[in-house]
Amino acid sequence: TFTQAGAGFFKVNWQLNKVNVTFSKISADAKVTNGNSEYSYAGAEFDIYRTRDNALVAHITMDDNGHANYQLDPNENYYAVETKAPQGFQKHEGRIEFSTGNSAGEQQLKDDPENYRCQEGFRYERKSPD
Repeated sequence: TFTQAGAGFFKVNWQLNKVNVTFSKISADAKVTNGNSEYSYAGAEFDIYRTRDNALVAHITMDDNGHANYQLDPNENYYAVETKAPQGFQKHEGRIEFSTGNSAGEQQLKDDPENYRCQEGFRYERKSPD
């Protein structure tokens, strides 16, 4: 609230224009997942948090092409937390940090395939080095 002599009280509310962020789900190993019906980007879910106060600002769900759009504040730091992995993928553990600028942008959200599936139909699990 601001005052001005002779004018009484008036209130100014500032609102920043939002920027459109396109979230894109991608595979960490596209050679395995592209064209393979065992894997799907549809249905991946993420919570989006503002970093400065850890406030939950959005929950997004990926479409059949692995995309979701949301309007966020410009020039702000955020992080995404995967809450549901799509078919064939492991749920990403931890934060995926990103920031917005003054205009629309894209944020890629990368996942590892849960298991590799061979063309012949055999299946083997990827092991982490000990």
